[in-house]
Amino acid sequence: MAWRFRDRYMPGEIIIIPFDITQKLHKLNETLDAYRWYELLPAKEREKTIGDGGILADILTKHVMCCYYIGWFDIEDDEAFENYKKDFRKLFIDPHPAFAACRFAACLGFIRHQRKLIEQCEFLSSVQEGDSILTNKSINIENQSVPWD
Repeated sequence: MAWRFRDRYMPGEIIIIPFDITQKLHKLNETLDAYRWYELLPAKEREKTIGDGGILADILTKHVMCCYYIGWFDIEDDEAFENYKKDFRKLFIDPHPAFAACRFAACLGFIRHQRKLIEQCEFLSSVQEGDSILTNKSINIENQSVPWD
């Protein structure tokens, strides 16, 4: 079973969110400190960490996606990180599961729309594959069937 939401960024598209998204969002909440550790790594180490794939890369990718959606781009500062955690919980943890799923669907729609804009942009068409989390086509952000245990 799953919720179906209209994509607010690409009219006519539907985003399907599984009912177990609440458990997955709670797992993301439990890994906020791991995400901060990842963000404090040098750029080459970050690229290697996500490039290796696996469950850790999937979780970190979802954190990057949520952070980008929420609008926190620099969480190296303690205060900024605390604000990101507060905003993450306010949007994805504290609300009723249906509202959290709706917000996560909006997050997926936003990221998917941004990726589409990047792909259409001629200026960025020369970017090397894997240079950016948003242009890396090997990462499927809509895949919610990956076990996070």
